[in-house]
Amino acid sequence: MARRRGFTLLELMISVLLISLMVFFISQGESVLRSAADTMQRANEAQQSRQKVLDLLVADLLQAQRVSVLSGREYDQLYLHGTRHSLYGRPKAEVVYLVRKPEQTLMRLESAEAITLPIPSGRLTQTHHLLITEALTSFKVYIAKEEARCSALLYIDRREEELPLLLELGLLNHDAC
Repeated sequence: MARRRGFTLLELMISVLLISLMVFFISQGESVLRSAADTMQRANEAQQSRQKVLDLLVADLLQAQRVSVLSGREYDQLYLHGTRHSLYGRPKAEVVYLVRKPEQTLMRLESAEAITLPIPSGRLTQTHHLLITEALTSFKVYIAKEEARCSALLYIDRREEELPLLLELGLLNHDAC
C-alpha cells in the first residue's frame, strides 16, 4: 500500500472555509470593539467638557465679591462682581454668565468694568466673550442666604445630556449674596 503525501482537495476546502469563518468573526469583533471605543471616546470628551465648564463656574463663584441673578425676556444673567478668577489676567474682573434664550446658548463675558447689556459698540473690544455651550434648555441659579451661610444652587440642562447638572455650592464670602 502506498503512503499518501499531502491533503485531499476536500480537506483543503474545509480548512480554507474554517480560516475564512475565523477571519470573518474576528473582523466583526474588531468592528464592534472599534465602535465601542468611539462611543466611549465621545462620552469621555463630553464628560471632560462638562467638567471644564463646572470648574470654571465654581472658580468664578467662589472668588466673586458679590453675586446677582437677573432675568429678562431675551436673556438671563448670572453676574459675578469683582471676581478674582480672571481668564485674562485681571486682578478683579466683572464676569457675566449670559443665557441667550432665543439661541439657547450660554456665554461667559469678562471685562475690567461693569458689563451692561446690550454691550455698547465702543466697549466690545474690552469685553471678552467665551461660548460655553449650545443646545441649552435650562440654566438657573438660586442664591440662598442664611445667618451663617450663603450658598448657590446651579441647575444646568442641555438637550444632548440625559441628566441635568445640579450643584450646590457654599460661598465662603457671606457678603457675596
